[in-house]
Amino acid sequence: MDRLFLMGRSSLLLLVTLSLLLTGITPVSGNSIESTKLYEIPWGIINIIQRSEDIDYPFHNLLEEEYPLFEVNYTVPQDGWLEIGIDPVNDTLPEILVNGEDVYTRKTPFWREMVYEGEFFELMLYPTEHLNHTFSVVQDDVFVTIFEVYTWPDLVGNLTFSLAPREVIDPGFTWTSENQVGETALIFRPEWGDFEIVDYNWLLKGERIELEKDTTRLVTPVLQPGEYTVTLTVIDEFGYTASSIEIVAVEFDPVDALYDPALTEITVKDVQYPSSAGVNELVELVFSLDYSSPVHRDVRIDFVDIGTGNVFARLEDHINGEGTKYYSISLATSIAPVPMSISIEPSFLNGEEWVKAVESSFVIQLTAPVETSGAVPGFTLVEVLMGIMGLTLLKRWLMVRSVPSPY
Repeated sequence: MDRLFLMGRSSLLLLVTLSLLLTGITPVSGNSIESTKLYEIPWGIINIIQRSEDIDYPFHNLLEEEYPLFEVNYTVPQDGWLEIGIDPVNDTLPEILVNGEDVYTRKTPFWREMVYEGEFFELMLYPTEHLNHTFSVVQDDVFVTIFEVYTWPDLVGNLTFSLAPREVIDPGFTWTSENQVGETALIFRPEWGDFEIVDYNWLLKGERIELEKDTTRLVTPVLQPGEYTVTLTVIDEFGYTASSIEIVAVEFDPVDALYDPALTEITVKDVQYPSSAGVNELVELVFSLDYSSPVHRDVRIDFVDIGTGNVFARLEDHINGEGTKYYSISLATSIAPVPMSISIEPSFLNGEEWVKAVESSFVIQLTAPVETSGAVPGFTLVEVLMGIMGLTLLKRWLMVRSVPSPY
């Protein structure tokens, strides 16, 4: 069974601390704050007299008294959730204004809001109007007078201010693994926060992956062997952010990997060579090898003549992990002007057995130029003609030497 080795870096602690300072995160108290204030509005009566000289004109007040009010101010000591409750003694609730706006009081708490340190709230309580008696008098001169009488009982009770502070952001996270042959699926989970009201941002970076997920509490990437930088940024309901960074290393068990050839991948790529070459000529061949191996392996690259099956050149090397290597080799073409088909075939040593890399061979074609008619293999036409001329001159000279002189 594959084994997952997960490693953290202690040097990242300083980076995380700096990140918290830059984002303005400061620890807040984990203790709730609660304060109670007694409110009391005494019994009272108000007469409002209105009069109009003509019934067709609006009334205007001759006497108007304002209701007595109870006022209290509250300054928020820290970020959190503020709840304001009311506990009346005689089950009679006053009317309430919070920052000048009416609030509905038939619930406990009657007001709840997300608040920030330093915010100022002003509460005003006043009695609910109770109409006691109303009568009208119409005089002969059409003067109209309306008397309205309002009364209320004593209003007494307690106002409660409860502040539940904002939680300190803990952006740490944990992970578990689900291993499969050749790959590892990780499940990353944050250690803090109500995922219904908190946003999460994940960023995973590695040699073969760059994954970003927003507003997702869990991520389950499938990771190949290698090292990954995982960053979690948590955003709470107040808009504060904090980040945590971990280095996660994924490795396979060396014993299992050694005897499982499927875990090793080797591929020949980017082969560069001339399209044609002369006979008996050195040809420069350049190529790269992409590889992925969880253990150290010896590799060899054979250059095979497809026509004969002979290995006429070989490179040897060793690999581990993931990467790319580049090679250059000189190959000699045939001494005859015929095309050549060469197969580049990598293989690796698994235990004591050489295993050919699956689907990794690469075939190249070297086409030699066809020499013109009359050419002798290994010589150009000019060289052949010069040789014939030389033989003719030599023959004539020998014939002259062999004729006897008449004198």
